[in-house]
Amino acid sequence: MASVSSLTQVAASSDESGDDDMHCATPNIKVPSAEDAEGERNRRRAVVEAVIQAKLRASEGEGLTADLLEKLRLLLANHGDVFRLEIGHDETTKVEPLRVRIKPGAVPVNCGLRRYPPAHVELLNTHVRELETAGLIKDYFGSE
Repeated sequence: MASVSSLTQVAASSDESGDDDMHCATPNIKVPSAEDAEGERNRRRAVVEAVIQAKLRASEGEGLTADLLEKLRLLLANHGDVFRLEIGHDETTKVEPLRVRIKPGAVPVNCGLRRYPPAHVELLNTHVRELETAGLIKDYFGSE
């Protein structure tokens, strides 16, 4: 019940209310201006492109044949927009929302905790810090 009370308080203090007197309890994400976001995207694209070119040169140095190198170059040119070296405010993607279909009568199952090797834990912690820095997530200490 405390969680519901907490959400009610957040919703009441929120400045986002619609015509139907509903309140939004989601965090306000700081979105950069269009010019700043585009400049940042261009900077990140240039960094990724430099890494791709370096990898292509390395592949050539490792003995990749000319025809396979050209195929790789075309593949990366056509799909280079999927690579990221850092997290930021990217353009929105056109993906159908996930639909969770629950069978009638299904009973939820609690899963045990998973153990991860230290290297994986460090990678996950780094990823979460990058998401926080980009303003895409924030700490929430109200869960009980």
